[in-house]
Amino acid sequence: MAPAAGALSTMLTVWTAETLASLVPPTSLPLTLNGRADRSKIAAAFLISLLTSLIFGILPALRTSRLAPVEVLKEAVVNQAFADRT
Repeated sequence: MAPAAGALSTMLTVWTAETLASLVPPTSLPLTLNGRADRSKIAAAFLISLLTSLIFGILPALRTSRLAPVEVLKEAVVNQAFADRT
């Protein structure tokens, strides 16, 4: 889901960059805005989004896959039985 959100935000950035730059009123200050979206920065942001989703999605899954399901279920049953007694 995170890579899809990264792709969506990338598309929105590309589509709205020029529009938002055109909304800035003219001023006498030395301020210039470029309405283009820099591809290298967008690619870097997308890669960071993808790596973050992979790291925080896969690491907990790998940790959980190392557990023995039977032992976890036995522990859950014991904990539930103990909670029922109190």
